[in-house]
Amino acid sequence: GHLLFTNVKVPKENLLFYRELKPATEGTQRKRTSAISSMQQFLGPERVAMSLQALAVAKRAIEIAVKYSQERVQFKKPISEFEGISFKVAEMIAHFEAGKALYEKAAKNSQNPALA
Repeated sequence: GHLLFTNVKVPKENLLFYRELKPATEGTQRKRTSAISSMQQFLGPERVAMSLQALAVAKRAIEIAVKYSQERVQFKKPISEFEGISFKVAEMIAHFEAGKALYEKAAKNSQNPALA
């Protein structure tokens, strides 16, 4: 939903889209900045860290699924030997590995401000 306020005064330090002119440095012009753009430059590393947390949770979920499928017996054999279960576990591992590759690329790119 949306909230609409009229005639509300918000201090500059609380505005996300507050624009001010940065002082010009030698050879550059004055630039407009906003709090949201300043905030976004710090969110990149946080997003990378959060993706690492998600990978850790996924890895643990895979470990639990594999252990359970090896311990659970149906028709006198572990369910890990059934094609349907082994395909699901393989798919989980493939998704985990893809996520890991994306994390590694994002972590590498976050070190380079031009790529982040």
